[in-house]
Amino acid sequence: MDRTSVRWKPITAVAFVLGVAVYALGGRAQAGPEPGQAKRIYVVRPGDTVWTIAQRSVGSKGDPRPVLDALVQANGLVDSVVLPGERLLIPGSGPQAGSD
Repeated sequence: MDRTSVRWKPITAVAFVLGVAVYALGGRAQAGPEPGQAKRIYVVRPGDTVWTIAQRSVGSKGDPRPVLDALVQANGLVDSVVLPGERLLIPGSGPQAGSD
């Protein structure tokens, strides 16, 4: 009886792709809002970056850096990459929901 040879290259490629997908999507998992903190939901538009969202959130005279850090932490962003249509929590913004 002959043994069937295992084709390791396709199995390795599939395992690699699945590993990358789990890693990429795992960074986007979100816990619910923390009690006592007002949050707003922002829907990412084409061309948005985490920096532009933070700037819009604080206005022209505010410092967007603390908001940027809070956005990254609250949403579990990896490498601060956002995609159009993605929903982000903007911490400490107010109780209303919308997409400025």
